[in-house]
Amino acid sequence: MNRRSFIVSSTAIGLSPLSFLGGCTSLAGTESGGQAMSSAGVANSTRWTVSPAIGFDACFALVVAAADNSVMQANAHADQRDTFRAMLGAEGITAAERLIGALQASGQGSTPGPALARVVSVGKIAALQDVIDTFAIDGLLENGLNQARLFENERARENLQRVRPIATAAFGALKEGGFEEFWKTRDEPRLREASVRLASELAGIDMLAEHRRYLARPLEANVTIYLSELSEPHAMRISGQRMVTSPNLPSITNRRAAVHEAIHTLLDINRPETERILERLNKEPLLKSVARNANAEFGYTSQGEASVRGIVEEGGVQALEAVINARLDQGRDQSAYWLEQDGGMHIFAAATFALMQTTGFAERGGDMLSWMDAKTASGDLQGTSLHDLASSVVGTTAVDRWLD
Repeated sequence: MNRRSFIVSSTAIGLSPLSFLGGCTSLAGTESGGQAMSSAGVANSTRWTVSPAIGFDACFALVVAAADNSVMQANAHADQRDTFRAMLGAEGITAAERLIGALQASGQGSTPGPALARVVSVGKIAALQDVIDTFAIDGLLENGLNQARLFENERARENLQRVRPIATAAFGALKEGGFEEFWKTRDEPRLREASVRLASELAGIDMLAEHRRYLARPLEANVTIYLSELSEPHAMRISGQRMVTSPNLPSITNRRAAVHEAIHTLLDINRPETERILERLNKEPLLKSVARNANAEFGYTSQGEASVRGIVEEGGVQALEAVINARLDQGRDQSAYWLEQDGGMHIFAAATFALMQTTGFAERGGDMLSWMDAKTASGDLQGTSLHDLASSVVGTTAVDRWLD
């Protein structure tokens, strides 16, 4: 099952396409009660917390109820659509459909669930009433989004004001229909058991020590994973060093996903290297062709040059993820993976990974963004070299099929 991050294409309710390209500070705090925490020794600089949170399952329940099967999350849980629609009632269904429609209209055609979860994550998510309050009480959502620097412009603020009452009505109908009792009875016990298991498996993994070898930015010691029964087929980063994933995925998939999500955002908008890298790669014919021809449902290809940015962000993250996973003894066959993952679109990831190996950067470490800046400036990660590097990992045929 695919693991996707849905970071760069995020334009939820009018927020910037770059909304989740900055910051690694948790804004919502740590949820209390029933969490599973790692118990690694003092040498481990990563502190893991694994917990369920009803707020995220409520987001996804609205998607399942209101979206059609072209939305992957709705398709994955189509057998529960009637249950959630019955909870919502006629007015609640209308509110949910309007909310999901607004998310899709703002650029989240196939990923309204992850987009909504990211917005909700700037508030409290331990109870359904918390989520309702985030939208219903003046200032709560705005303050959270401001702290996360997720507002793009005045239009984004205006869009939020239009969406707030719709979201309040949708989540309120879900609560009135008994979703909280349903979740606590059916899902919460299993999610807490799964949280304990995953926390135990993560306890000995010092993931952030590896991230610090390659990322020149401050990293908190805390990494939080929320387990959700309705998140499939997505694993997603939310605000801060936090992610949402499914207990139904294999443990190694969730461990790899944790590595991946903590790397975002690689293309830091506050660093000049990002602008230089994108100025070069936005002109790259191979990447522009991938952006035009890849399936937009995978969430990296919005429109125009921004789609190239999505491919470069995701590709760089996947390449570094592969290096770190190998160092943590949880690597995979990258050639086979990139041939299949998201329809084989991650040509830039394969090329970057190959160059990290041949230049010794994978072993040596350093600042990944500065390295990408230097390698795009030198031409090592452009043109014929880009094509040949990717071909060395996935084969020439798999690369050439993307060329117009």
